[in-house]
Order: sequence, then structure tokens, then C-alpha cells
Amino acid sequence: MRYVLSLGATLLCAAASPVIAGDGVWTGTGPDGGSVTELLADPATPSTLYAGSTGGVFKSIDSGTTWTRAQSGLGSFISYGTSQRLAMDPSDPATLYALNPFDALFVSHDGAATWLPTGYAVPSNDAASAFAKATDGSIYLATYFDGMLVSHDGGATFTPSGTGLPTPATTTIRAIAPSPIHAGVVLAETDDGLYRSTDSGAHWSLTQAVSGWCQGCRFAFGSGDRVYFPASTLYRSDDGGASWAATATSAAGAIVAHPTLADALCFVDGIGHVRCSANGGDSSNDVSVGAIMANGTDDAQVVALAMVPTATEIQYLYAGTAQSGFFRGSSPTAWVAGNNGLRANLIRSLAPHPHANGRVLAGIADAQAPSTGVFLTTDATASWAASNIGLRAQDIRSLTYDPTTTASVGSTVVYATGRGSIDPTAYPVNSGLYKSLDGGASWTNLGSGLPTPPGWPAPFIGLVRNLALDPRSCASPPSGTAPCTSGPLRTLYATASGYTDTTTRTFRVIKSTDAGTTWSSTDSLPVDIDHNLATQQSLTVVPIAIDPLHPQTLYVGTSPSYDVTQLTTPTIASGVFRSDDGGATWIQRSNGLPFYPGSATTHLDILSLAIHPTHPDVLWASAYNLNALPHTDSAHIYKSIDGGASWVDSSTGISAGDIRQLLVDPADPNTIYAAAGGYFSNPTGVYKSSDGGATWHSISVGMENGGPTSVAIDPFDPATLYAGASNGVSVLHQLADSDHDGVPDIVEMAGPNGGDANHDGVPDYQQADVVSTGVGASLAGWTPLGADRAAAPADASSYVTISVAPSTAGTCDQTVDAQTVDPASVPADAIAGMPFQYPQALVRFELLRCPAATVTLHYAGAAFASGWSMRYFGPSTPGDDSTVGWHDLGAIAHRVDAQTWQLQLTAGSFGSYRPASSGSILFEGGPAYSERIFANGFD
Repeated sequence: MRYVLSLGATLLCAAASPVIAGDGVWTGTGPDGGSVTELLADPATPSTLYAGSTGGVFKSIDSGTTWTRAQSGLGSFISYGTSQRLAMDPSDPATLYALNPFDALFVSHDGAATWLPTGYAVPSNDAASAFAKATDGSIYLATYFDGMLVSHDGGATFTPSGTGLPTPATTTIRAIAPSPIHAGVVLAETDDGLYRSTDSGAHWSLTQAVSGWCQGCRFAFGSGDRVYFPASTLYRSDDGGASWAATATSAAGAIVAHPTLADALCFVDGIGHVRCSANGGDSSNDVSVGAIMANGTDDAQVVALAMVPTATEIQYLYAGTAQSGFFRGSSPTAWVAGNNGLRANLIRSLAPHPHANGRVLAGIADAQAPSTGVFLTTDATASWAASNIGLRAQDIRSLTYDPTTTASVGSTVVYATGRGSIDPTAYPVNSGLYKSLDGGASWTNLGSGLPTPPGWPAPFIGLVRNLALDPRSCASPPSGTAPCTSGPLRTLYATASGYTDTTTRTFRVIKSTDAGTTWSSTDSLPVDIDHNLATQQSLTVVPIAIDPLHPQTLYVGTSPSYDVTQLTTPTIASGVFRSDDGGATWIQRSNGLPFYPGSATTHLDILSLAIHPTHPDVLWASAYNLNALPHTDSAHIYKSIDGGASWVDSSTGISAGDIRQLLVDPADPNTIYAAAGGYFSNPTGVYKSSDGGATWHSISVGMENGGPTSVAIDPFDPATLYAGASNGVSVLHQLADSDHDGVPDIVEMAGPNGGDANHDGVPDYQQADVVSTGVGASLAGWTPLGADRAAAPADASSYVTISVAPSTAGTCDQTVDAQTVDPASVPADAIAGMPFQYPQALVRFELLRCPAATVTLHYAGAAFASGWSMRYFGPSTPGDDSTVGWHDLGAIAHRVDAQTWQLQLTAGSFGSYRPASSGSILFEGGPAYSERIFANGFD
């Protein structure tokens, strides 16, 4: 049997021309802000800024008022922490260097407009800890296992830098700083002190032992030979780092110094505030108290600084914060936020209001500092604003409406769970349970009855992950099994990390019978095995589901933890547990769920649960091995039709891992969605089942490689979905797609030969492997999806057709996420500095249940000759992030004629992203030519 796909640009051409936001393709919407962990300011044009963030690299040319993503060539999935990941060439500020998440080094020569690989990547068994560019052209790079390395060829190759530094096995190099005025002078900070080299790293000497350190600290060069370094105590050098003196000032974060004005500097103290000094750090003034706010109550924690100096003063400061975005300070005491276009908020919870069209709450999660907490849109994601009055939260994991109160937004009751903000003494300021009586506009803290550790300011049961409401717990419930229609509801359940005393862990499941006013533990789950540290095991409760017809019946999913270096096989009982008495007692209901390798008692992590709204004996659960590294396994969805007594695998079509949410469409319970996070080499997105979980297909066109961890259905338009990921909220307006291949029917019907691209007499939209869209001679010629959603390229001769024929036993009969890809959206492809050109579109598609296939690519109107090659972008070792890049397909691809290529693709082998466990083939690539070949006259 032969399957044919014709792919093109009307569906996925956002990089080349605008499309209607969300029509058939996921489109990012915000909210703006998030974690900005690195800042670089162009010294010649200080209004030009570069930011490294948890959402990627961004650029501003107006002092941070507006931002644009600056990752063309770096790839879509990239995130920055507090280690040195960005560097500017001090001799040419338009030249920048970046390490991607897999420690491949890239360079931009045009102010981050485009990025090219230098050719070097840190080996997969190591990782970079710092790097910097010197005025003499040298690039210094430190890794955890190889220590200090240096490159003299623009980052193409690196060699060990010299002697004198402690061995990598005993220390970590966390900061590197070449002198801006003395060639060959380089400073480095390690676990045991500050080091200096005067011969470009050939020899190093310890110049100052330090007892304290801070994450993300840097050296700051001031006027002349003045240098500063914050290591809990602020150290100052007047001789370029040859000797140091401790000041009486505490400094434990980012630091900047005026380049010509003696003794002027600003730095971050131990609680994330910005302080400035006019006397070389002997004393300082706090210039940020009350100015930079995370959530209306807590000061943000500043983690990155840059400066705009004049001859006589510090004119502006730029501040990047953990979770609160970017700020600009004038003089520098008046701070103004600047986050327009900067999208680095990780959204883990979404709540569309059931009776207010376009109103959606979104919660930030996995935060490491006080955060905005909750954002609100009232115009269906066109704009976002903080919605957190009274909410002192660091992390929001769930948002839940009381459905009996939603008739009016102003009286809507909303519950939020997560983790409270951290105070300066490093303790949470509240329990992580919150309640709003006005639709999320303002919040109060809950937690009465929860345990408070000795000396702590607030109750603490760890991260509060999920919450469920008893739908029949109003004051006067109706007869039978019907839910309450007037409220409020009084009985609530929540899951949390729990509270451990000297013998047991409790409060992993908690209950309130007075609408959250007071809480008690309803946790009789297996006690953690924590008496022997060598075999310590623990059990965390993650999802909770409540029987909508019989609310005394509850289900929870658990996630076991153990030290894999000490314990080969876990023994703690885990999986799914059920209670039939409102949480008083729990019974394990895990028969059929997968076990950890070698264990007969410990099941894989149950990260999400969903229950049928009218047949509550039907449940779905997602299972994954979180303890295995690397994460190359695929997630599994299991289904029970007997209230959890038994489970069967229901994963057909799931090809990637880590499903964090399962969502049943209440209007059509056979329709289920799964939000799956992922990894670059094993990317995921949103999966959909239309048959109650029997089969699944990905609906992830346009989704970032990192994948979402939350999904929500618009209650006014069930075809509209919202998804939360590391770059905020994305929206998808689903269009009819009968064959589930990723391209809407209306687009395929406008394709070649009247919508029958393979001339087999069957319309393409009815075939699982037929997609029709034109590619044109160049990206600029692509036709965008029109307002009528039926526009098609005017020239039907410019199409790519992909024919798929199974080459071994297997079906290969379902394609998902078929799309064309703008070559500029992935890392540039070059060998020895010579870039490959991609005048035709790249193609990306996944073949489910496909052990091996012969794939034929036919580009109508093309003129491929001997100088062309077929290139593949992905991991050379399927599932291994560190091997992601451009590769020549070699013998598994050959040019058939001037318009046609043929590929031999095998699941789990070179040419496919996915690890072998997925059983699917995920390909991305296209035909290219090299300028080197053309320059030599071969073509």
C-alpha cells in the first residue's frame, strides 16, 4: 500500500507571513514577563539589550520597552538559567555567542538576527558552567569535567587552557572574565577562590581565597584596574585582580561597575535587592525597596544587571528578575517594568471562566522566587494583566472554580494551589492554598489546621498540587446524584508533598468541609520508607479525581522517589489509590499499571488522572518513569472501566513522554486531551482522542518543542484550546481535520488536482497520509491562510508531495503534525563556515506505528542537481538531546531526479527524532545546496 502527502505553506508560514492567530496552528499569546537571568547591553548603543530568559533569547532596541525573540537559528526550545550562557564580543558588540541547552556554541554577527553554530559542542557526558569572549579574540569555556578550555578559532575548537587551576573533580568554575584593557589577563571564580592568568590562560594563580559564593555572580570591571566580585562579601581589587581586599559590604548576586567613574557600582544583595555605592562598596544604599514588585506585596529578586553610564553618573540600570520580568531604573531609583513581547512565563494551570466569554486565568509554576502568580485575560488572550491582589505566591499549580458561584464574575469563587512566596529568611509566607471571592481579582490565604514547622512563619505541607471540589457539598444538595446548582460548595480535597515528623508523613491528601477555612489530613497512604538513608523512598501524591455522581469516592495518583545510585529496585507501594469514604481510608487500585523495572510493588509515576463525567467507573491515568535518566521512555495512558479495579494500556498513538494533564471534554466525554511536556529530541505537544482513549493523535502544529504541561477547553467554543508552556499561553482554533494528519480539511480541499494530490480518486482530506499545500519557489512567495480559511497558493505547480510506503511489517498508515517548516526557524546549517541554502521548505511529519518506511519527496517545479543533498535536522542518536543538529542523510537518501528524493527511514535509527521505544518515525529536513559547491563550479 502507498500513502501520499503533499505539504506546503498555507498552514504553517508564520515566520514568512502573518496568519490568523490560532487557526489550525498553535499561536503564542503571552502573558509577557517571566525570568530574565542574563542581560547584555551594547556599550556603544546602550538602548540595545539582549536578555537570556526561561523563554529563550530576546532583544530590545528601545531600552527594554519592547522585546522581540532573537533565536533565528538557535531553535525553538531554549532556556537560560543563572550560569553564563550569553557573551558579547567586547571588540564588536554586534557579535554575540550563545550556548544552547545542549551546550552547542553558536555565534551571531548581526546582533542576534541570525545564529550560526561555531562547530563546537560540549561532550554529552559533560556540561558548560561559564564562558566569555576576550578582546584578543579568545573564547574561554569552563565545563564541569574538563575545567577551563580556550578557543583561538572563533569557537570551532577548544583545548585545555593551562595549569594552576584546581582539578575539575574538586571544583567548579562558575565565572570567567577577560580584562577589557589588558590583553591576556583573565579572571576566574571557583569553589575555593578567585584565580588570575596573565598569559591568556596558560598559567593560573590563586589570588584570593573566598569562603562564600553566590549563584550567577560575575566579575565587574570598573575604572582603571578596579575589579569587584561579590562572594557573600564584596571583594575589591585595585590591580586588575592581582590582589583583593574584603569590604564591609554584603553582596551575593549580579554586579555592575561604572567604566570611568571611580568607586561607582551597583550590585544585588542577599535578598535580591539592588544596592548602589559611590565609595567602592564601603557602604551602599538600597535603591529597589518598594520599587520592583513581584506580586503587589513581595519585592522581586533581581538576578541580572546592566548599566547605562554617563561621564558623571549611572544614568540607568537594567534589571532582570527571577519570575518578575525586566525593569529599567532611572537615576537609578525609579523603576519601570518593560516586558512587552518578552515571553518567559511557565504556565502550569489554566481556567477559562464558564460564563464569561474570553475570560481565562493562568497560573505560573516551577518558580524559584516570588512570582506574579496569576494572570488574567478578559479578551481571549489578546492581552494579559496580573490578577494577584493579596496573593503572595511563588508557584501556582491548579486553579479551580466553584461551579455553583460562576453566574456572576464578581461573585465567582476560585481556589488556587501551589507554594507561598519565600521570605528573606527562606521560609514560605503561607501554606500555598488561596481563595478568591471575586473571580480571581483578589485573594486570601487558607491553611488553618495545617501543621507549622517549629520556627516557621506559616503552615507548610510542601507544594500543593491539585484540588477537587465535592459537587454535592452545598448546604442543601438535590436528591439523587445531581450536582448542586446553588452554593457555595463546602467540601474540598487537595494533594500536597506532605508534612514529615520524626516517624511518618501526613497531609499528602487534605480535606476541608467548610469551604477551605480549616483543613485536616486524610492521608492513610503508604508511609515513606525513610529510616535507612541508603534505601530512602518517598511517595508524593500528584493528581486527584472525584466521582461526580458519588463524591465520597476519590482517586489519587502517586509518584515514588528513591535514590537510584543507592537503590536498584524500589519497594514502596504506589500507583493509583481509591477511597470510598471521603478520604478516611485508601485502597491501592493499580492492577495492570506498569511497574518500575524489577519491582513488583512500585508502579511508574501517575502524573495525571481524568474521570468520565457521567460514567465515573471509567478513568484514565498517565504513567511515566520520572526516575530514569535520560528521559527517553514514552508516556503511557491507561484506562479503567471498573473504577480502578483493573487498568489496560490505552496509548495507541502516544509517541512521547511526560503527560502532565488529561482533560475530558464535558460536552463530549469521548473527546480527551493530553498535555505532554517533552525534550528536544523527544518532542511532544497536545494529543487528542476522539474515541474515549482507544486511539490518540497529536495536534501540535506550531507548538514549541518543549511542549505544554496544561491544556483547557474554551467553554464557549469547544474547538478552541488553550495550552500553557514555558513561553506562556498558546491558543489553537481547531479546524476540521478528518484524517488527523495536522492539516485542516479546507486546506487540503484547495490543494492540487482539486484536492486529490496523489491522483488516486480519493480526496486527500479523507486519507490519513495526504496533505496538500504549496511551497512556492521561496518563503517570500508563500500565500498565507486567508481570512476565509480557504486561501491556497495561486501556482498549483509548486507543491511538495511526500509518498510513504511501509518497507517492513507495520502499518505506517497514520501521519500526524504534517507541516512545512521555515528553515530560518531552526539552527542554521553550515560546514566549515559555508552555510547550506534551503530555497525550498523543510518538511516535518510523524509516522505512527511505523517500524520502517520508504519516503519519496517530490517538489514540483524544482531543479535539484548533483550539488544538492538531503539534510536532516534532529538527533544523530534518536532521543539524545546532545546530538541534535544538522546531518547529511548519506546513504539513506538519494536524488531520484530533478524534482524527487527518496528516503529510507527506520524507527529508532538515524533520521528519526524519536527513541526506539516510541515505535514511530519523526522526521524534519529538506533538500539543500552548499555555496562551497557552487563556488567551485560543480553545479
